[in-house]
Amino acid sequence: GWQYNDSARQIVAWTWQTDDALYLVAVNFSDRPADGQVHQLPTGWWQFTDMLTQETFDRDLSDHKLYVGLGGYGCHFLRGTAHAPL
Repeated sequence: GWQYNDSARQIVAWTWQTDDALYLVAVNFSDRPADGQVHQLPTGWWQFTDMLTQETFDRDLSDHKLYVGLGGYGCHFLRGTAHAPL
């Protein structure tokens, strides 16, 4: 979390990696919005697809972390594939 925002304590996240993809599941166990960062991710540019909504987005994980913002009881199930910088 950040100063004056400890909502990240309400988020639980899991990651795993296969030969061709990075998977991330993040769940907010609170009825209020929560945000935070998932740490210790592989570096590089990644295209993520939310497996529940099919929304896609690109992120640079050069700092080994990904920001996650979730509504009350919200979740993400992301599948990421590495790609060249945009």
